[in-house]
Amino acid sequence: MTDRDVDVVVIGSGAAGLTAALTAREAGCSVVVAESEQVVGGSSRLSEGIIMAAGTEFQKDQGIVDTPDDLYDEYLLLNQFVVQPGIVRRLADESAAAVHWLSELGVRYLPWVMLGGEERNPRSHVPAGRGQRVMDALERHCRARGIEIALGRRIDRLLVTDGRVTGVASGDDELRSGAVIIATGGIGASPELLGKHVPSLNQADRWYFYVGADGSRGDGLGLGAQVGADTVGHDRAVALVSPKLTTKEFDGYLPGWMLLLDGAGHRLCAETAPYGVLSGLVGDNGGHAFGFFDSAILEENGTASLPTLKVEYPPGKPAPAHVWTTENIKRMIDSGSVRQAATVQELARDLGLSPHAVGGAVERYNGFAEQARDGDFLKAPKFLRRIGKAPFYGVELRAAALGLTCYGLRIDAEARVMDRSNRDIPGLFAAGECVGGVLGPRYMGSGNSWTNCVVFGRAAGRSAALVAN
Repeated sequence: MTDRDVDVVVIGSGAAGLTAALTAREAGCSVVVAESEQVVGGSSRLSEGIIMAAGTEFQKDQGIVDTPDDLYDEYLLLNQFVVQPGIVRRLADESAAAVHWLSELGVRYLPWVMLGGEERNPRSHVPAGRGQRVMDALERHCRARGIEIALGRRIDRLLVTDGRVTGVASGDDELRSGAVIIATGGIGASPELLGKHVPSLNQADRWYFYVGADGSRGDGLGLGAQVGADTVGHDRAVALVSPKLTTKEFDGYLPGWMLLLDGAGHRLCAETAPYGVLSGLVGDNGGHAFGFFDSAILEENGTASLPTLKVEYPPGKPAPAHVWTTENIKRMIDSGSVRQAATVQELARDLGLSPHAVGGAVERYNGFAEQARDGDFLKAPKFLRRIGKAPFYGVELRAAALGLTCYGLRIDAEARVMDRSNRDIPGLFAAGECVGGVLGPRYMGSGNSWTNCVVFGRAAGRSAALVAN
C-alpha cells in the first residue's frame, strides 16, 4: 500500500504495547504508538514487573529443572481447561524467550527465581527496579529505534476500508496504516464496564479499589465493538482479599497466622494460599470471608518466630507487610475495621456468624496448633498458633483490591482479533490486559500478566508486520 502514513499503529504504551511496537520495528516496519495519557507505561509501570517463565537460564543457574510442557500442563489444569490450549501453548513455549528478550534490552533480573503461586517450580522472575524500570528500558529502545510515541492521543475510532482495518482516528485526526494493534489495558478504571463485565465485584460493594492506571478504562472494547470483535472472559478478574481500608495499600498474601472462615463458619483454606488462589476461593464463597486471631498472635506478629507473610524474597527473607503490620492492625482495631471481644463466641456474633460454628472451628484449629500439624489444609507448622488469649480479634475480608481484569477481545495464538463469526478481522491485532481468554478463572501466580503482555505483544508485533510489509 502507498496511501498509508505508517506501517503499524499501536494503541497503548504499556508492556504489551511497547513490546509489540519494538517487535514490529525489528521486522522492518515504521511504527507509531498512540497513548491516551500524558505518561508512558500504563498499569505496567505501577506493577512489580515480575514475569513468569519456564525453562529460563535463570532457573538453570539455580538448578531448577522446569520446562514449557510443565507450565502448559499446570496452567490448563489450574484453569480446568477453560482456556484454549493453543493460547496456553504459545504462552508456555515463548515465556523463556520473552525473559531472554527483555534481558537483552537491558532489564536486570535478580538471581533468585521465586514461587509466585502454587506452581511446582519457581517461575517468577523479579526485575531490579520493579515495573517502572522495565518500562524505562522498553521506552528507551523504542525511541532509539525511531518509534514515535504520541502522548495524550486517545484513539476513538478505527478506520476501515473494504472490511479491513486500515488506521485509527482521534477526533478529526486520522492516521492510515497497514495494521493496528490494540494494547489499551483493562477496564479497572471504568466502574460502568466493571459493573457490566465483572459483576462479582459487586460483592465487595463500596470496599473495592483499583490499583492500576487511570487509562485502563476499556477503550479497546469500544474500538473492537466498532468492527464486530468478539469478547471472552466475562467476570474474570484478580481482586486481592482485603479488609476495609481508607488507603490503597494491599498485601498479596493474608497473614499466615490467621484463621480464615467463610460465612458459614467453616475454614476456607490454608491461610498462606497465594492471591491467585485465594481471590478465587473467596469469590466463589460470596466474595467475603472472616479472619480470626488473638492478642498473643498480635504481639508475636512480624517477629523472627512468626513472620506475617509466607512469601520470602530473597529466599530466607520474609517479605515486608504493608496492610498487616502490627501498627496497622492496631489502627484498624481503633477504627472498628477489626473487631475485638472478650470471647470467640461474642466476636462471632458481632461479625454476624454462628457462635457455635466459629467456636468449633477455633477449637479444631487449636488442636492442630497444639500438634504442630494442620490435618485439614496442611498449612506450615510455623504459622500455626492457638487462638486462646483474650481479647480476640476478627475482621471481615472481601475480594476488594482490584489488580487486573481478564475480560477483553478474543484473539487467536497469533494475536489476531476474532469476530463473532469466528473469523479474524483483517488488519487488527491485540495484546495485553485488553485481551480476554489468556488469563483464566484462576491466576497462575506472580508474573502471569506480564508473560501475557510480552508473549502476545511479540506475537502481535510479528503478525502485524507480516500483513503491513
